[in-house]
Amino acid sequence: MKKCYKLLATVLCFSIMLTVSACSDYDNKESAKQVTYNTLFKQPSTPVPNTKITQKTQTEQAIDEVTETQIESITLPERTENRIFYEQVAEMRNISSEQLLQEINIGINIGDSFDYCGLGKDKEVEEYLTANGNPIVTESLIESYYKAGFKAVRIPVSWTDHIEDDGTINADWIDAVREIVGYIIDRNMYCIINSENDQIWLTTSNKNFAKTKQKFSKMWHNIAANFNDFNDHLLFESVGEILKKDNDFSDPSKTDLSNANKLNSAFVKAVRATGGNNAKRHLIVTSYGSFVDDNTISGFKVPSDTAKNHLIAKVNAFVPSSFCLDESGNKLWGTEDDKKYLLTVLTGIYDKFKSIGIPLIIGEFGVINKGNESSKIAYSKYFLQVTYNYYINCFWYDDGKDFCLINRRDYSKKHEKLIKTLIKSAK
Repeated sequence: MKKCYKLLATVLCFSIMLTVSACSDYDNKESAKQVTYNTLFKQPSTPVPNTKITQKTQTEQAIDEVTETQIESITLPERTENRIFYEQVAEMRNISSEQLLQEINIGINIGDSFDYCGLGKDKEVEEYLTANGNPIVTESLIESYYKAGFKAVRIPVSWTDHIEDDGTINADWIDAVREIVGYIIDRNMYCIINSENDQIWLTTSNKNFAKTKQKFSKMWHNIAANFNDFNDHLLFESVGEILKKDNDFSDPSKTDLSNANKLNSAFVKAVRATGGNNAKRHLIVTSYGSFVDDNTISGFKVPSDTAKNHLIAKVNAFVPSSFCLDESGNKLWGTEDDKKYLLTVLTGIYDKFKSIGIPLIIGEFGVINKGNESSKIAYSKYFLQVTYNYYINCFWYDDGKDFCLINRRDYSKKHEKLIKTLIKSAK
């Protein structure tokens, strides 16, 4: 995709008539990936501001100059309490999920490392951990996140190629995930592990759904049993995106919504059944596809749970997608209309889940790298000021590439000013 855009730019600059036949296999994969990204967030009906006018009338410098005054001119929700920190002990504490979330300012994702699916069960762990083009995650990377100021790390994990039909999980894969979880919790950070990119079989389709649910339950029973010794700094998340079929982000039917709820319920029951620390572990359940449109949220049901106030909901929020995800889309952000629109969206998310009565995190948000650092900073600052005041914890999506904040090879900060903005804005 990137190569195609560069070629097109050359054609326009030099007025040379060229014919482009095809992009490379890599470009095609990136294009497919972009389509997936653009459907991760189902936006409400509020129209997006006229971004074309924004492009013509503002510059990066202008955005820098007006950011502070524009934020002040729009009424933000007010956080009514200061953040409270509870004493951490080796065992599970008797605190609610709302109390636990107060200890997290902002988190980061380790995307495109543990979530590759499709190599087959005969491959070594190292081949999976590098299949997306990133180096193997090390303790030094976790230390870099810790020193930067992040209080939590979300690890998307695919289990498909590492489990048998009875739910038994490959011991080497378990060890690889446990190693990173240990590095995180040793630093008194929070860690989330989930099921990611397992939609080749983990779907809401009615066809074989009973078997899907049974396999999902066995899988989480085994995952939970293998991580039972960690304290409440480890959280489990049911599924990254529950979908009707692999990579189908179209609107769900009533059956899809119902089956998504059944999978969330099966997840909670499977984890609780392992006892020990898992009897009180804080668990994260997700809306269908991690969408936040009215239809999806109205169909979302909080699972019953034997542990009181130990459940958290999760959605993703790349909004507006033309700015956050589209490489060729709008680069500038920061007008009055931009801020009003984002505030409307985030307020809508907050109101919906508040009415349901469950605390919320945004498991993935961020802005793709496209040479617009000032706008990314302005957007992230405003995004986190709003979500902080709504008690919503957010996790920047870092894939080691387009959304990368810290280089995974030499651990240098690729966007130091943005990182400082993220940490400061979430406090």
